[in-house]
Amino acid sequence: MKIRKKGDNIFFEYDGCKYVLTSHPYEPCLYIKLDGKMIAILHNAFDTYDLPDIFAAGEKLKSISGRMHDEESVCRILAAAVDKQGEYNFTDFE
Repeated sequence: MKIRKKGDNIFFEYDGCKYVLTSHPYEPCLYIKLDGKMIAILHNAFDTYDLPDIFAAGEKLKSISGRMHDEESVCRILAAAVDKQGEYNFTDFE
């Protein structure tokens, strides 16, 4: 799994589906959508628009719990949120 950028869209592919990732403009909430339908919301996450550049540079992100996450780790968390569907904190899946 990889986080990709195509035009203005940020997405990741999981289980044969392409999920669009968006963020709340004023809060650290990450939204996961499939075909325009909200699948999951992760609170206390990251600004999705920065993710492709951060991971392309080989950098990691620090969550509010202090844990460091590379692209593979973030994708696993996104996949877990898709599987469970609903509204969670990012740290619920660490």
